[in-house]
Order: sequence, then C-alpha cells, then structure tokens
Amino acid sequence: MKKLISALLIAISAAGITAHAENTDLIIKYNGNILNFSQSPVIVDGKTLVQLRPIAEAMDLDIVFKGGEESTVTLYDKNTTVVFTMNSNKVLVNNEESQMITAPILRNNSTFIPVRELAEPFGKTVEYNGKTQTVTIEDIKTDSKEAD
Repeated sequence: MKKLISALLIAISAAGITAHAENTDLIIKYNGNILNFSQSPVIVDGKTLVQLRPIAEAMDLDIVFKGGEESTVTLYDKNTTVVFTMNSNKVLVNNEESQMITAPILRNNSTFIPVRELAEPFGKTVEYNGKTQTVTIEDIKTDSKEAD
C-alpha cells in the first residue's frame, strides 16, 4: 500500500499538478484598512494569491476581463497598465514582459493573483507579518513640498 501511495504522489508531482491550500486566517490591509473577500486567500507554491477585485477596487484601478482561449485580466490607472494571463507566469507591465513565480488562477468564478504581483507594479509596498498573519499594502509616501 505504501508503494502505491508513493507511486501516486510521484505521478502527481511529475504531472505538474499544484496543490492549493486556503489560508482563512490571513488578513489583508490596504493603507491601514482591512479588506473583505468573499473567498479566502489561496496558497500556491508558497505564494499567497488573493481575489483580484477587492484589492483592485481598493487601489482604484480599472479592470478589464477578456475570456477565450488565452484569458487575460488587465488592470490600469493613469500611469500603469498590467496584463495578467490566466494560468501563465507571463505578465506585461506597460508592455514589458516579465515572469511571475506563480501564475494567476480562476477559482470558484473569481480571479486569484499573487498579492505582490498585483500591488507592486502600481507603486505599492507589500509587507508580510507571519506573526499576525497580515499582508499590508501601502501607497509609497513621497515627501513633496510645494515651492513658494
């Protein structure tokens, strides 16, 4: 029986099947405000993926979903455009391609995206406190004093 279980685990690993685990204790804050999600964040390959819409709306981003064979989600504001391709590690930030460690996924009719990949292209800082199980997203503060 142990050999059968071992063989099954090896086959699953070889097939590239990724386990998804929910983290119901995780708190996500944006500029000090706790965000509410209809679904718990998901841990995939050690990375936290969250529902896209609550964070995008809190960050005042516009969202465009495009379905089809290669589904994409485009987020944009006046300075930045980010295009995520579902189940792909490819991301376009202002038309420059780069690779993410963990691809966005569709789960229960919601798009889940890695927190850092969602926030940092828009000039946000992302911090994780393991002790309190809190992800904090903040606008980067700049010291801008108006000239007299």
